[in-house]
Amino acid sequence: MSDRPNNIKNIIFDLGNVLFLLDYPRWHRQMAELLDPRQLSDLYPLINKFDTGKISTSLFINGVLSFCDHTRQALDVIRAWNSMLVGMPAENFELLDALKASYRLFLYSNNNHLHYEWCMKHFEREHHISDFNTRFFERAYYSQEIGMLKPDPAGYLLILEKHQLLGPETLFLDDKPENVAGAIRAGLQSVQIDPDLPLHRQLMELELRI
Repeated sequence: MSDRPNNIKNIIFDLGNVLFLLDYPRWHRQMAELLDPRQLSDLYPLINKFDTGKISTSLFINGVLSFCDHTRQALDVIRAWNSMLVGMPAENFELLDALKASYRLFLYSNNNHLHYEWCMKHFEREHHISDFNTRFFERAYYSQEIGMLKPDPAGYLLILEKHQLLGPETLFLDDKPENVAGAIRAGLQSVQIDPDLPLHRQLMELELRI
């Protein structure tokens, strides 16, 4: 973990593998069953368009199906695409509640319409939370809504400008080193989170007020 951040007033959280558990190996297995694994890299331009809201869910699904055997259907794509999603531990909701007392909290997630819908249904079904975006955060930002993807510094700068935040007073937490680097380029303090360790323990090590 990086050096401890100093003078933090604002925290921007990533969602996947920081607050919300993901299973990338399962996703790769499911996608490999759906189409030739050698074609997976060919999907990334389509995925980027979906993750930035440039194409609809139906266009995305049809685009994936164009790589698949003719017996595959839309539901097969949705199941494989959503297979990485596990859920959010209850203790992370409690952690957010505790942090709200001392910091301005924001969310910035590379996401898409299918994953977003699954997550929102999970929050309501498993945790009886129907207002996740507004209950815990001053504002939540999703790539498919703002048309930007991490690690482009423009996304971080947008959040700073919209809320009149100072970069040196703002901590960004993400599991991917490239996203941490993007935040640092935008002038924020940033720390890489290890998804295999409890988030609460990692934040305590950063000496955040919880």
